[in-house]
Amino acid sequence: MVRGALRRILDQSPHQVAEAASGFEALETFRKREAEFDLVITDMVMPSMTGIELVRELRKWNPVLRAIIISGHPEEAIAGDSLLPANCAFLAKPISPQRLLDTVSDALATVRD
Repeated sequence: MVRGALRRILDQSPHQVAEAASGFEALETFRKREAEFDLVITDMVMPSMTGIELVRELRKWNPVLRAIIISGHPEEAIAGDSLLPANCAFLAKPISPQRLLDTVSDALATVRD
């Protein structure tokens, strides 16, 4: 349900979106179309792996891939424990459409190493 809502918001923006129902599906999609991706948005909790695990795996192919991790848990519980990968934005649920779009724009505007 959340994935669908985020997709509808992003589909109304100028960004191209690819959707995956699990971490494994996301990895497979990325492998096939790696050059097309500038940013990954993932939930912390999803089937087959965590969002953190997904970002770490994707960065094995693209070390400077931008990432946003979404969670229903407070930011302090995640970021405070230094669990988030470097250069990874965090969004706490619930997420307003404008906040999502602003975070995506900010992430895409960051300078890549």
